[in-house]
Amino acid sequence: MDNGCMCCTVRGDLVKALNEMAKRKDKIDYVLIETTGLADPAPVCLTFSADEDIARNFRVDGIVCMVDVNHVEQHLDEVKAEGMVNEAVQQVAFADRILINKVDLAQYVGSDVNQMLSDARDRRDGRPVIPTSLVDQSGAREVAEWVVAQIAARRQ
Repeated sequence: MDNGCMCCTVRGDLVKALNEMAKRKDKIDYVLIETTGLADPAPVCLTFSADEDIARNFRVDGIVCMVDVNHVEQHLDEVKAEGMVNEAVQQVAFADRILINKVDLAQYVGSDVNQMLSDARDRRDGRPVIPTSLVDQSGAREVAEWVVAQIAARRQ
């Protein structure tokens, strides 16, 4: 894909790339799309239902959002101008799973991180909130296992 923000200006590149992949779908198990930084996931997801060729060949199995434990509250609480979208809120709202990253490097003491995780889980209606760190890779393993399970379910 060319440079640019997939969610805003280069959805055409996403459509083009997916259509090219569809020609080789017998060789593709799964497509993982990573949007860097604070990107509104809605336009990316819309691509999978708005374009008939893509909808025929691909589907969105899930959305994973990674948030930085030291900055998530700042981004979620940011007030945007009228008519503007708070991308952090959109990401959290759309996500099937949230990875709270860098818990081992957090400026918070352990009980505050635990409270944040508890609060996040309460607001997520049972959707997973997974703490991750540089030292403990269990969160990353949990997401990897989920992706593998999605692939296996699709093959059935």
